[in-house]
Amino acid sequence: MLISGQLREGSTFEHGRNRVSHLLMAGREADTLLDYGCGNAEFALAVREELGLRVLACDIDADLVARLRAEHGEQVEFFTVSDTEPKLELADGSISLITCCDVLEHMPAALRLASLKEMHRVLSDDGALIVTTPHKGIFAWLDPENAKYYFPRLHRLVFTAIKGREKYRQRFGGERFGNFSAGAMRHLHFSASELSEMLEPAGFQVQEVRYFTLIYPFIKTLLWFAESLVGRVPGARRLTAWCWKVYIWDADLEPGRLAGSIGLRAVRRR
Repeated sequence: MLISGQLREGSTFEHGRNRVSHLLMAGREADTLLDYGCGNAEFALAVREELGLRVLACDIDADLVARLRAEHGEQVEFFTVSDTEPKLELADGSISLITCCDVLEHMPAALRLASLKEMHRVLSDDGALIVTTPHKGIFAWLDPENAKYYFPRLHRLVFTAIKGREKYRQRFGGERFGNFSAGAMRHLHFSASELSEMLEPAGFQVQEVRYFTLIYPFIKTLLWFAESLVGRVPGARRLTAWCWKVYIWDADLEPGRLAGSIGLRAVRRR
């Protein structure tokens, strides 16, 4: 099946990393897609519904996968993958497209390489890997995801004051410390050359690179505060709505090497 570049009105692929991932997939022949690190499965479900591919999706969170399987198991084939030995129970060369969106930056180096090698093994000879990660752009140093590492006490104090002690315990009290694999020390940002060097030992070569977002660290932090204050502070709903507008505007910027995010398409090295 040829993946069309045309989108329906209100498509999930209109903005941000979903838009960039779709642009990198468009024009390719594919029948099966694996979404590696699927999270809430918004992207995987959209690929199934809008593009008509057979979709498999995996994540390290077993509870999340169980819930997704119960809710959407008829549309997408969900399964878990280990965050220590990421073996995929899939046949060699059985997948046309693999998407790995905002996942690699949450892994320690050894796990990244092992995961990429497994993706290479299951990818078909003419298949493609789509990757998005944070980019080493002008505002990378302001990444709000790293506050919990660089300022743990302040992060705990602010998060607990706004969200509550139990919410903090649920999200950051475990070994994985939020949305990070065991062993990851911080939320990483990569340049295009670093991603290429990361992919080469796993057997990939980069075909195309795209840059997107600019002020993400600022608007993400402000949006988090605004949403936390809804129902507690007058005007918080209007502030939240304004933040979302700016968030979407920023998500569609393509400011080159200043960007906060990067996407690429890689293929099996010949």
